[in-house]
Amino acid sequence: MDDDLDARSAALTAAPLGCAFLAWAERLGLNAETAATPPASFHLLAEAVIEVSVWWANHAGRVRDVLAEGPRLRPLARAILGQPVARWWFGPLDRRAQLLAAVPTDAAPGVTMNATEAPSVIVTPDGPPTDWERYAQKPAWGVYTSTEVDGLSSFLVGAAGTAGDLGPIDLPFARVRLSTPSHARVFTVDGPAAWHRLGTAYPAHEAGGLFGGLVAPDFGAVARDWDAVHVTFGGLLTADQVPIEGPDGRTALQGWDAEQTVWLRRVFDEVSRLPDLAEPLPRLGALR
Repeated sequence: MDDDLDARSAALTAAPLGCAFLAWAERLGLNAETAATPPASFHLLAEAVIEVSVWWANHAGRVRDVLAEGPRLRPLARAILGQPVARWWFGPLDRRAQLLAAVPTDAAPGVTMNATEAPSVIVTPDGPPTDWERYAQKPAWGVYTSTEVDGLSSFLVGAAGTAGDLGPIDLPFARVRLSTPSHARVFTVDGPAAWHRLGTAYPAHEAGGLFGGLVAPDFGAVARDWDAVHVTFGGLLTADQVPIEGPDGRTALQGWDAEQTVWLRRVFDEVSRLPDLAEPLPRLGALR
């Protein structure tokens, strides 16, 4: 257990998003228990996504500065990851607690939010990825969920804070819980090595990209073997913008912005409508 904690603490403080998450927790004076507990952890992620967004003109400088804080933040990382409430960050998908996050529009590829029911049909990717899909590293027609904790999810909090490409959301916001059976095949991304395995096993090459010449997953090929891909909370914090070079190419997760699962076919066995989110979410500073 200590070895896992040390390894994950090291991974968190070696990743731009992980360092930004820790720096925000320190900046706000949050103790480890509070920082690990939703909704604070969801808000911290959203702030971190904004801080190291690739769209900042000074992105390289922001990443350099935040990574320089990594060694100093290692004890905080270990304290947060050691909290019992943080165990789910790197764990398997909670198949009975998935909040519908985004579904494709009828008019065009891409996603929209605030759907009121699960789509009756999911378009399974079956061809080469488009240029946008290579850049975004996700299927344009995918249906996305995010793990529910106390009626919230990292996607929902991120969208409320317009983190990355998420949001904004309009209130009231429909919340739909989906469940999926144990036989559904879910590929788990719990860190940069897992993302590298996925990309190099089902490769689609990108001409440019944040690091140039990235290998991204070809989700048409992924869908032949898997029903869904789940980027865990801890996986996102430790893999986003972290390149791995190997004999089969270079990978680096980018563009996911929240803990999410993309479903490549409809394997849900239960759909339930929760009460709409009617009130604005509390700001991060109010959660101390």
